[in-house]
Amino acid sequence: MKKEPNSSSPPFEKALHYEQEGDFSTAFDLFRQSLEYDEIDIGDALFHCGWCLEQAAHHNWEDILNYYEQAAEKTSMVLVKMNSYFRSGWLWLQEKQYQRAGEHFRKAVEFAEEKEAWNEISYSALYWYAVVLEAQGRYLDALSYHRKLQTFETHLIPESRFREIQCLIQIGAYSEALEVCKKFQESPPDDVDIDRFNNLKELVLNEQRLLEQALDDNFLITGKK
Repeated sequence: MKKEPNSSSPPFEKALHYEQEGDFSTAFDLFRQSLEYDEIDIGDALFHCGWCLEQAAHHNWEDILNYYEQAAEKTSMVLVKMNSYFRSGWLWLQEKQYQRAGEHFRKAVEFAEEKEAWNEISYSALYWYAVVLEAQGRYLDALSYHRKLQTFETHLIPESRFREIQCLIQIGAYSEALEVCKKFQESPPDDVDIDRFNNLKELVLNEQRLLEQALDDNFLITGKK
């Protein structure tokens, strides 16, 4: 049986309770009510409104986006602003609007740099910013962001390193791509999905074989690798 919140609790606290319980419809209504209270961070409540709609599979994604964009503008909380930028970027990414997605992911990254607030949200924004740059054919720019991500301790490093290999292949830097393949991590970082990591290792090994073959063939023809 689900525990009900104290009836005398402020709407925001009740909303947090229902959100945690997975009752996003009730939580959304309460977060909306809490917007009338001055003692809370309005941006935080707006973010939770967007989050509840998103988790409830609300069909109008533009409504959700509007909450996140308002949250980023009105909050005084570092984490909420960063997360609002990230969720906005994620929504645009689902619509395959890569430039718009990139604008929001970049805002999250720049804000993290400004506030020195690096965490899994900003790491994710950095990773997906690099990915959307790839989608726009900006492989050199994407490379620089993938390599920046790899200077942090995050479970996204194997994914980023694999994307780095793909970027190098796209720009014809085959020897450099081969070196990254050879240095691909033998042991996974903390909190990584082991099945996904093993899958990446297989993909990298396949790329390594293809690159070695291509470079050997080129050597036979030109005498250069």
